[in-house]
This record gives sequence, structure tokens and C-alpha cells, in this order.
Amino acid sequence: GLTVAQAKASIAFDAKVKTVQPNYIYYPTVFAEPADDPYYGLLWGLHNNAQVINNTAGVADVDIDAPEAWAYLDGKVVEEVVVAVIDTGVDTRHPDLQGKMWINSGEIAGNGKDDDGNGYVDDVHGWNFANDSATLFMGVEEDSHATHVSGTIAARDDQGGVIGIAPNVKIMSLKFLGADGGTTADAIEATYYSKNMGADLSNNSWGGGAYDAALKAAIDSFAKPFIVAAGNSKKNIDRVASYPASYDCANIITVAAVDNRGALASFSNYGLKGVDLGAPSANIASTYPDDQYMYMSGTSMAAPHVTGVTALLMGFKPDLTSAQVKDIVMQSAQANPLLSLAGKTVTGGLVNVMKALELAGGAVVTPPPSSDTTAPYVVSSVPAEGAKNFKKANNLVVSFNETISIKNVSAILLTPTGSTTSVTLSVTTDGRQLVIDPTAATLSPYTRYTLTIGAGAVADAAGNPNAAWSMTFTTSR
Repeated sequence: GLTVAQAKASIAFDAKVKTVQPNYIYYPTVFAEPADDPYYGLLWGLHNNAQVINNTAGVADVDIDAPEAWAYLDGKVVEEVVVAVIDTGVDTRHPDLQGKMWINSGEIAGNGKDDDGNGYVDDVHGWNFANDSATLFMGVEEDSHATHVSGTIAARDDQGGVIGIAPNVKIMSLKFLGADGGTTADAIEATYYSKNMGADLSNNSWGGGAYDAALKAAIDSFAKPFIVAAGNSKKNIDRVASYPASYDCANIITVAAVDNRGALASFSNYGLKGVDLGAPSANIASTYPDDQYMYMSGTSMAAPHVTGVTALLMGFKPDLTSAQVKDIVMQSAQANPLLSLAGKTVTGGLVNVMKALELAGGAVVTPPPSSDTTAPYVVSSVPAEGAKNFKKANNLVVSFNETISIKNVSAILLTPTGSTTSVTLSVTTDGRQLVIDPTAATLSPYTRYTLTIGAGAVADAAGNPNAAWSMTFTTSR
């Protein structure tokens, strides 16, 4: 009968507990509609010649230039890349996914033993974290989403059905989403599994829940490209965060949705700071369970386009660092601008695999110049404005919309009402949070204080300084 907050507070009193955080529920970011014909001509995201898709005419060349990239790679060495699809389960029996599944070479299928000693029995193609089993496919109702995602990334070029962007990919199926969504704990476990079992990058077409330090730590630990759907709530995630898209992890690439006419999809989240680039996502035809094909729409479909581009790039230039890979993918979009993405994403463009390969085959890669001119701003504080009975021994925490660094600590002041002398402070940053610790043991009781963060006290990664901000609160006994 406890609320989440009450349960969290109750557990936190246990001296053996280091931290407490809710086990949030996550969901796929997708809409579905049956496809008429499972042919290459439906794949406008790979090659858009203004064909009509699901009764909507496209605009030529609003695509990722996949055929041009395949021609460019003809005769070149492209190494195999393992993509962890952290999602629902994959229908490994689908004809277009035959030979495309990752195989755990340390495991013997079906013998009921943990041959490689990694803690998972018979994890030949991945693991079902939602049900704690090696059974990846539980049925069409539950596991269509990752099957569709996997086809966009890596479906076979076999003169039938559809074709994936990256023929060099093997799919590691890591199911943490079930019919009722998936938990933070399972997402974390899946992320660590992908790291420990050697995945080269990760596709994450899911979202929900709030900030979770343990999940962020898992993503940071993975360290390789972690492609994330921006979400389908039509919101600016610079102002209203959406996770995992909004984590400030260096390896995350967050993807918005674009339709076949080059418009930001009506459902897509966006953000000049929090969303990196766009990718095809509306009416995407791909593999579907039981040997079928389906149109699906959502940022869930945008992310695997970027994952496919990234995987092809990594196979072509395996010596690139993760940071270089991200820079190239970002520059490919910046070189392929769309009016609908201007001011809505970091790059303002649509991912482009041909441009990415050309960039990788050329000179030393440098990060794209920042188009970020938006100042960081406060989204919340503890205590809140006007709070009463704030415990005088507690630290103050001010949360910003993005990662910040301290530029002028003397501009951060905590002043009692009626005094001209401010309290001596120790100020640190923790990602997006400014932690303010009065160096005295406690603040004075029953006292009204004003916290001021002066203009230019902090700045974001692009060097944009904050505007002045202040709030007042009153301490308790």
C-alpha cells in the first residue's frame, strides 16, 4: 500500500543499502500497420525515388543513400559487427534473418548447461531477461517489435522480402521487453550482458521511466555506440527529459523520426541539445514474425536506420574509436540537412551512410562544429522555491537541463535574509546537477535564505553561460 516515494524512503533507512531507486517500466516506441508487399521498393528510407508508400507519395532522395554505399563498398573488406538489439525478442526463424543471428561460440545449444560460465544457460543467440530463459521468441503479440528492428538493420540480401542496411551484422537478441513492457533492472542486466559478451554497438528502441543512475552507469560502462530512439511524445526533450534518450552519456546517439517527405514525423520527440539527428521512421517495411512483413512507424524505426549505418561504418573502418564513429555519423547528417530538423536536433540533418563512408575513408575526423547557442537553465531545485522546514544540515541541489561545468564559483551565493554576508560554500557538479554544500556544519534554524546562481556561474559543453537565477527557502529547527 506504499507509494513509490514512501517505499524508497523506507528502504533508504537500512544502513546496508547504498542507494535506492525505482525499477521503472519501459515500452517500445512504435506504431504498426500491415504491409502489402515485402519488396525492396518499399524501403524508401534506403532509397527514396518518390515512390508511394502506404498511400503517401515521397520526396526523392529523402533517404540514407544505401545503394550508393553498397556500391562504394563493392570489393572492399568489411568486417563482421555484432549489434545488441535490447528490445523484445527476435523471431530467429524468420527467412530474412537466417544466418544473421549472433552465435555464442562458447555455448552448446540445448544441453541445459552454462558451457561458457557466464551465468546464462543455453544463451546461444542472446538471452530473455524478462523471463530469465534462453527462449527469445514468445509469440507474435510479444516479440514483433525487435523482429522488425532487426530486419531494418540486417535482413538478408536473398532476392526476397526486404534487405537490411548492414549485411555485415550479426544480431545479439537481448529481450527485456515483454507484453507489459520491461523493467530498469532487466535493461541494466541486458546492457552489461552486451558489454561482457562483446557486442560492438547497441540498438535501443524503447523509453519510459525517470532518470536512473544505475542504468546510466551501465550505458557509460558499455562505452561503445548506444543508439537510442528519441521517443514518440511530440515533446522537446531538452525541456522535458525522456530516458534513456536524455542521458548525457558520451556514447549515446539519440534519433528523431522523419517521414518520406522529409518532415519531422508528427509523433517524434526533438531537442536542439538532446536529439542528435533524424532518420527514416514513418511507414517502414521490415521483417515481422511468422514469415511476414509489416509497416511500422515510430522513433523505434528511426534508431535501427542509424544502427545499420553505424554498423556498416564500423565494419568498414574497425580501427575507429567510438568517439570517432559518433562524430562521423553526426557529420553525415550535418552534410544532409533537412529544413524540418533545423533547430530541432544537434545536426539539423538526416543520417546518411554514403557520406559517413566517404568521411571515414578520408582525412582525420574532427567533431562537427556545434550549432548549440542555447544557454543551460534550471529545471528544478532541492529545496524548491518557497520551501519551508528545509533540514538545515542538508546540501542544496540545483538541476539543469543539460550537463554543466562551474565557471565562476564566486557567483554562487547563499545569503540569509537581512544579512550582507553569504554563507561559505563548497560547490561541485554531478552531470546536470550543481551540489551546494555549506561548509559550516548546519545552516541557522528558522532562517530564510536566498540562493543565487549568478549569470555565467556555469556553462554547458558548448560554452553557453547560464542566465542569473535565484530562489528562497526557510530552514527548520
